[in-house]
Amino acid sequence: MYSDKCPCTNNEKTEKIKEEFYNLLEENINQIARSDIKIILGYFNAKVGKEGKHKPTIGDGRLRNETNINGIKMIQFAISNGLNVRSTTFPHKDIHKETWYSVDGRQRTK
Repeated sequence: MYSDKCPCTNNEKTEKIKEEFYNLLEENINQIARSDIKIILGYFNAKVGKEGKHKPTIGDGRLRNETNINGIKMIQFAISNGLNVRSTTFPHKDIHKETWYSVDGRQRTK
């Protein structure tokens, strides 16, 4: 599944709209056979931190110190549906964990 319309990409969206999105996503996940492989792609504006309690779901390869609210929602969704967040499972050098660079190269997003 892929969604480029996730309301999570806009931090100003209301919690109700984000909840509706995750409920719809869960409805779609539930329609897929349990024996099928499930892959969800999209930009959820989720920042995943180094908190140990999320380690089984997201692994060790994180650069940020704290998880933002969208990251928590994504992790909770993954846990409740038996999924893993794979973009952070494999170890990378810190220089390769940044996802956005400003034009002048001074600002980076982790």
